[in-house]
Amino acid sequence: MYGILSSIHDASSVFKNTSNKKDIVAWNAIISAFLHNGHGPEAIKYYVYLQRSGNVRPNSVTFVSLLKACSESAPNQTKLVHICIIKNGFESNAYIGSMLIDIYAKRGNLEDAQRTFERLSKEDVATWNSMITGFICCEHFEEALQLFTQLPKHNVKPNNLTLVAIMQACSDIFVLDGGRLIHSYIIRNNITLNTFISSSLIDMYTRCGGLEDAQNIFDNLYRKDVVSWNAMIAGYTQHGLGWEALCLFSKMCRYQCCKPDEATFVIASKACSIMTMLESGRCIHSHIVEAGHESPTLINNTLIYMYSTCGNIQDACHVFKRMSSHDTWTWNAIISGISENGEYNLASDYFRKMREGGVDPIYVTFVPMLSLCSQQGLLDEGCSLFRSARECDGVPPTVELYNCMVDVLGRVGYLHLAEEILLTIPFEFNLLGWMSLLTNCKTHNNIEVGKRFFDDLVDFSAAKKLNEISTWEKNQQHT
Repeated sequence: MYGILSSIHDASSVFKNTSNKKDIVAWNAIISAFLHNGHGPEAIKYYVYLQRSGNVRPNSVTFVSLLKACSESAPNQTKLVHICIIKNGFESNAYIGSMLIDIYAKRGNLEDAQRTFERLSKEDVATWNSMITGFICCEHFEEALQLFTQLPKHNVKPNNLTLVAIMQACSDIFVLDGGRLIHSYIIRNNITLNTFISSSLIDMYTRCGGLEDAQNIFDNLYRKDVVSWNAMIAGYTQHGLGWEALCLFSKMCRYQCCKPDEATFVIASKACSIMTMLESGRCIHSHIVEAGHESPTLINNTLIYMYSTCGNIQDACHVFKRMSSHDTWTWNAIISGISENGEYNLASDYFRKMREGGVDPIYVTFVPMLSLCSQQGLLDEGCSLFRSARECDGVPPTVELYNCMVDVLGRVGYLHLAEEILLTIPFEFNLLGWMSLLTNCKTHNNIEVGKRFFDDLVDFSAAKKLNEISTWEKNQQHT
């Protein structure tokens, strides 16, 4: 009771004042109390006290609580808890084993996750689900698919969680044939197309390029909920079919049984950006206001992007100013939008306010501003921005960033300085940067320097090709 009321002090006092012979129920209660109130390390500490007491043996409930503590706030204690689980004979427990697999996988430790899986009975589908989702979590999608194919050998039938997970794996590596096999399995086994299954199928087909299949599933759904509508609208948007997405959004608004949610408005706003349809964007904005979804940061960030893409900086700035708080992506949206519309002074003003507000820029904050400096021949401003980017801890030295600076220097005729950057760039061969420099040589009619750059480019290309051939030959020798 005290643990649920968040009074850890009282819970601890009651526990300490009980008789010396505390049973496992009392120990589990105090461990659970600390866990419930976000004190994972303290929960594990009380397990140590339990062990020292010497007269009480932990049970499965104890270890479930300890693993929850590891998952939420004490991941470094997982292996120690795992050892205790083995010592107390609970490693074969399917639920505990699944929790261990999940924790290891989320930490990127697939080796221990697989080792745990191999020691478990293969009769429980939950165990398989944990390992499959573990592979997916670590982006080992092919291993997830391979594990799924082993289910029939162990007479295990996949459940909805299995199917949704494996469809995600197919989506992430764009395996349309694999997705169709899953769909075929669902049909053969008369599995009901509930929200999760239907939306996962639609998402899988759209991401793998099977828009027609996705539309057929959507059209044949007996009851369409907001998740299904969002999946189909998002599918058209992902493929650049903004008009089709907006038509579907309009149809959804007329569909009385289902109202758009925040995700719907975000997707529809992106569709307007694709089509640069300002009036449709304004219409969606009015829908957002009417539905009372004007506050969420993600919706406002998308509106800023939409208005900027449609060339309406005034409305983009209006949305920004009405927001009560701004995250990094809000600042990036407004700065990028203004930069892409060619207004450097205004973009610079927002950039300054971003820094003054204690928000650190990321590399995508700098790229559009540097591109604008290049287009407008703003050498000093470009150099200052590039220097700021290199001094920011959170900004990695990306090729895109360096290429922008090469173009800034090249456009104003500082060809040798641009060449120096390309020669000292901390990356492998950079074709785009050299092509940019050659273009600027042509612009400034500097044939002599351009010829030298061209020769360097040919040499670099040849060296890269020779290196690729050498690497391939070495690999062949080892196979």
